[in-house]
Amino acid sequence: MNGKKKFNRSTIKLIINVSMFLCMMAIAGIGFLMKYVLISGVERWEKYGRNFDMFFFGLDRHEWGKIHLIIAFVLLGLLLLHLFLNWKILLGMFGKFIPQKMWRRILTTIFIIISIFLVFSFLIINPEIQELEQGRGRQRNIYTDFEITEPSEKAVKEEIKEAKREIQPRIKDQEYKVTEKIIETPDTHDSSIQTHDHQESPLDIRGFMTILEVSEKHNVPVDYLKQQLGIPESVSNSRALGQLRRIYDFRMSDVKTIIEKYNK
Repeated sequence: MNGKKKFNRSTIKLIINVSMFLCMMAIAGIGFLMKYVLISGVERWEKYGRNFDMFFFGLDRHEWGKIHLIIAFVLLGLLLLHLFLNWKILLGMFGKFIPQKMWRRILTTIFIIISIFLVFSFLIINPEIQELEQGRGRQRNIYTDFEITEPSEKAVKEEIKEAKREIQPRIKDQEYKVTEKIIETPDTHDSSIQTHDHQESPLDIRGFMTILEVSEKHNVPVDYLKQQLGIPESVSNSRALGQLRRIYDFRMSDVKTIIEKYNK
């Protein structure tokens, strides 16, 4: 009877050890898959020059990340079960290496504190947000302290300046055409100015506007805008166009062209 009980206990330990090993290999394999195969959007721009979705067995890198986390929880549970089954052996070895009871308590307390911190540190971590400047990828970036959904005052000013630079040449060109028309045909002075005044104004699109705001303002579906601009559907609709422009390498004029094309 004792031999059968011992055999069963040994079998359980073996199964747990094999399962732990398989979980560790799966975690490593999925990590390599996400790092080198299902690369991020920024890395896709660097490698292929365009953005698109990548799948393996019908799952993208974010879904594989969830599986990665689930396997990590399974491994943690197996590890706790492994410690429970070998608890007496561990206590004996611990007491043999550290005879002093006081030191054993101190080291045990430190070990528990470090373990808890490593598991739950994500609750107190404040990530550092970095805004990509011009170009693709991580070659050039600046570090800022603004929220992802709300651009900083500096970013807003930069987008306003950029919008002015885009519109100013059009205004000057229209002024030149009107002046030229007046000089050539003085009798049509009033009609020329009237035509100029009633000319359709440029679409009001700013870098600090979110893609959802642009969609609602100009009656264009968000999914259509994302598809035309090469933005993955998983990207939040509350991201500002200025931030998305730097990541996915498009221009504000591209957004205007897409909206005009859709509304024709």
